Amino acid sequence: MTRPQSAISSAIAIVDPHPLIRYALVCLFRERGFHGVAESNDPAGLDSVLSGPPALILLGGAQTPGLCRALSARYPGARVVPLRFGAGPGNGITLDQDPADLFAALRERAPCLARVGRPPLTPRQQDVLRLLLSGKRNKEIARELGMSAGTAKNHVAGLLRSFSVDTRSRLISLLAGAKTLSAAHSQRNVSVVE
Repeated sequence: MTRPQSAISSAIAIVDPHPLIRYALVCLFRERGFHGVAESNDPAGLDSVLSGPPALILLGGAQTPGLCRALSARYPGARVVPLRFGAGPGNGITLDQDPADLFAALRERAPCLARVGRPPLTPRQQDVLRLLLSGKRNKEIARELGMSAGTAKNHVAGLLRSFSVDTRSRLISLLAGAKTLSAAHSQRNVSVVE
């Protein structure tokens, strides 16, 4: 049964008949800064836990192409990603992998993850991001912003966590489509609040 919760503005909906799977996925997203995560044990129950259409629906359990199409029709604009165990047939994301690899696979299949569920950047984070995207190293960022190298390193690490990437090059690659810092900032400024 779905864990009781009030309807929330959700960017991500998890549908799976197994409570442990739902709980693990909710924890995975929340530890990466996504707080607008709804869950249901049944696709029919999604409306009762959502206050608006999700950007991403993770569909576990016994899914069929027809169910994926039905959810896509019911929530236009939502990306429906099937979840599965093992490397058997199907086009879903396999759950039996390291959490970082699972999240990377989800980001690859659902680019909307780079834009939803995140609080906006602070002005200082914007400054650090601008310098990081221009190719500056931590010492150069520190010097230009008048902070210690350790503080610059902490800001960079925070940005990596915020964008759910593990390296500077992946962050730069993720934001490569953004021509300016303001475009990068607005790309991730879609906030979802519980």
